[in-house]
Amino acid sequence: MSCSAACSIRRSPAASSAGAPTARSHRASRPPGTGYRPRRIARGTGESIRAVDHADFFPWRTATLVASAVAAAELVGLVAICGFVLAHPFRHHAKPASAATQVAHHTAPVVHRHVRPIPKKDIVAVAPHPLRARAQLRVLVLNANGVQGAAHVEAARLQSLGYRIGGAANAPSHHYSQSMVMYLPGFRKEAQRLARETSIRLVTPVDGLTPAALSASRLVVLLGS
Repeated sequence: MSCSAACSIRRSPAASSAGAPTARSHRASRPPGTGYRPRRIARGTGESIRAVDHADFFPWRTATLVASAVAAAELVGLVAICGFVLAHPFRHHAKPASAATQVAHHTAPVVHRHVRPIPKKDIVAVAPHPLRARAQLRVLVLNANGVQGAAHVEAARLQSLGYRIGGAANAPSHHYSQSMVMYLPGFRKEAQRLARETSIRLVTPVDGLTPAALSASRLVVLLGS
């Protein structure tokens, strides 16, 4: 190795220390206000002053929720106890009433009725009454068609057939669209015979006539329009 090379090698550390900037410490290069505080060593004591640590966080919210839940549970328990105490006397009063009702239902006798059918040999058929003679029947003739003298003409014709005439007059109302034969209960067959003899199709029970208007008549011939 030559002397010039050795000299250059030896000068390089000196040159770097004289002219080139050396690497600064990381802590010394931090700007102020970044939150880092270097430790200060007390002289003569050997103690270090550290940053004041923050107090540990206490879970106030969780504690509040737990306390609220416990209070709600106690309230529900109190309400349930009050409801049970209030309903207990009514339950005692309701039990005797229901028991009395059940006793009343059980003491009611059950009646079973058996209906025995009537033997056919004991059934007596009701014989239909014979058709009454015309001379035994009184007929009332009413005119509802507005034709003068029509009731008297019809009464004379019925009298010629053997019927007894109970009267011939105008009807209380003229709103009948067709002629009809009316009868009292028990005289349906006689009314049907009279309808055939007078060519009247409608046969119906007496309606709208008082006993005084019938004047002991059992059949009525109403002449409609």
